[in-house]
Amino acid sequence: CAVLFFAAGCGTVETGASVAEKTKLQSGTSGDEKELVQTGERFLNQIVAAMEKGDYDSFTENYIAEYRKKLTVSIFEQMSASFRKTNGKMKQIRYLGSVNKYSCRVLLWSVIFERTPEVNEQLKKAGQDPSQIPDTETLVKMIVGKTNQGWKIIQMGLQ
Repeated sequence: CAVLFFAAGCGTVETGASVAEKTKLQSGTSGDEKELVQTGERFLNQIVAAMEKGDYDSFTENYIAEYRKKLTVSIFEQMSASFRKTNGKMKQIRYLGSVNKYSCRVLLWSVIFERTPEVNEQLKKAGQDPSQIPDTETLVKMIVGKTNQGWKIIQMGLQ
């Protein structure tokens, strides 16, 4: 299963948007790696907490403006409900590294969430013993870009 919280790729965004509506990404991706990782992890924790609580404003706060315009409250509520069904509390987060992508940075983490009762029931129905199955890691990919408002999320996904 994969959950995507995405907008557009690095660079130009929505072709029909006026210049004033487009997020301006700074060229290059240089900067303090430690600061970037801390910022990305803060974004990740905020997004997970927002999904758990169903808090649309907190979820969209660190995304580029174009994403906030595309993601309606109704779509977010469906995403949040689906997320809560399959993911419990975040148990572990491990930073895997980053790569440069044009004027963006791609940050990667391995995250382990507690299994929900719904997932355990699905495993039992499939003839599995949930207590015998090791924790499942989720790959988190976050693409961030530096704007005049600091680092912002351009795209994020869980796999």
